[in-house]
Amino acid sequence: VTPRCVRAAENQARRFGGWRFADVTEIRDVDRRRYGFRIRGRIVVEDNFRFRRNFDRGRFTCRFDGRGRPRIDFDGVRGLR
Repeated sequence: VTPRCVRAAENQARRFGGWRFADVTEIRDVDRRRYGFRIRGRIVVEDNFRFRRNFDRGRFTCRFDGRGRPRIDFDGVRGLR
């Protein structure tokens, strides 16, 4: 469950946020819920554009019920919600 959420968070940050690099740095909490799992963690995103380094960091929450793809919510990262 955790690797799927990590991959999903990094892919969504790159794809929908326009960031070139995304890296999950910490998994803070894994909760088993009635209908699946809730995983919370921290993510760092970075973009190198014309010798200018731009980065941001924030939190993410992944909800995974085992039937489909994980649902990711970001907090504190520019361009992602």
